[in-house]
Amino acid sequence: CKELAGDRFNIDLFNERKGEDDCISREEWSLIVQMYQDQGAAAAPPQLANEDEPVEDTITAYVAACLSMSEEELSDAAAQVRRAVEARENRLKTEAAAAAKNSDYSQSFSGSAADTKAEKDFGKMLGGDEGDGQQLAKFKDPELEPVVTPDDSPQYAQVRQAGQWIKALGAAGCYIYVHSLTHETLSLKPEDFGEDEAEAGAQEEDDGVLRCTPATLLDEIDRAVSEEKLTPLVIDTTGEDVMKTFFSYKGMVADISGLGLPLAAQRKAKIKPRDVMESARKTAVNAIKAGSTLALYLGEINGDISFQTLCKKDVLPFEIFQEAGKRMLTPPFPAPRCAKMFRDEDKEQGQVTFRDKFMMVVVSTLPVKEAMSELSKNLPMEHFKPMAISKD
Repeated sequence: CKELAGDRFNIDLFNERKGEDDCISREEWSLIVQMYQDQGAAAAPPQLANEDEPVEDTITAYVAACLSMSEEELSDAAAQVRRAVEARENRLKTEAAAAAKNSDYSQSFSGSAADTKAEKDFGKMLGGDEGDGQQLAKFKDPELEPVVTPDDSPQYAQVRQAGQWIKALGAAGCYIYVHSLTHETLSLKPEDFGEDEAEAGAQEEDDGVLRCTPATLLDEIDRAVSEEKLTPLVIDTTGEDVMKTFFSYKGMVADISGLGLPLAAQRKAKIKPRDVMESARKTAVNAIKAGSTLALYLGEINGDISFQTLCKKDVLPFEIFQEAGKRMLTPPFPAPRCAKMFRDEDKEQGQVTFRDKFMMVVVSTLPVKEAMSELSKNLPMEHFKPMAISKD
């Protein structure tokens, strides 16, 4: 793993992704490394000067590069900063949740010294204070450096006018504003924040789909399942079936995408809905028994498919779309809902068995807008947490 990741090897990430046998497959680790590289954080922006140069020279060179950018380059820079900001805030949100979870505040009515420290760390995290440098140093993103202020350059006003303000949801749950060129972060809306920019920035937010980077997607899936009790709907727009490949290594994939083909194509490929759903049932049962993640791969299935008809109670119950599939594990007595899915050959000594770690995600490869409009026709979207991932 160290050889594959090089200087970017992260022991914490390895420990988080390894299996119960303390191992991780070469294929899975390579995929994770590739996903991180796709985020674009492997190299610093070319316009930045060498780290050994004085800060003043670095900023001077950076400002000159900004003022010589074309419209296309300015647009690309804004897109890169938006992705970097979203990644940063997601990381801070994850760390804040971990800090809150690790505190023992609930164990004491009035709190303790440990609680106070946890609260201070929590505040520092949300404020971007790195403290001793150990907490956030590994998350520094060159796409958000350098920060240019009026004291740093006499051409500050020109740089600020050349760029744009980006509105993003911060880790604390409030909106923040980050400039695409000066990299300043403000909690209050700046005076020169244009409404056109707001509409452009909010276009993705208004559709109800969480945009994720490859590095933060798995954390968002975990949060949707454990905290929000929702089923992750992962919209894979990479064009390379990245999520299907990932879950084939880190889980089990029930591929029912063939049902999205035209009837003529289904007949030619000898695809029968009954056989497809039976195969999905077997995969689901195996995932339930093993406590694995079940990825229900829809591919390009649209609203023409009636899941209410396909999802029979003794095959793949419609209830499996609730609570990331965990509803199927209840009630514990006299028998869980998933019992009807089990055949005699699936049972262990005549008993239905399952592991609590089981969960389900749904994967679609439709474009985001189409996925939201089409899948809402036949799927219980109120039980879903839509999130999109792209190659960028």
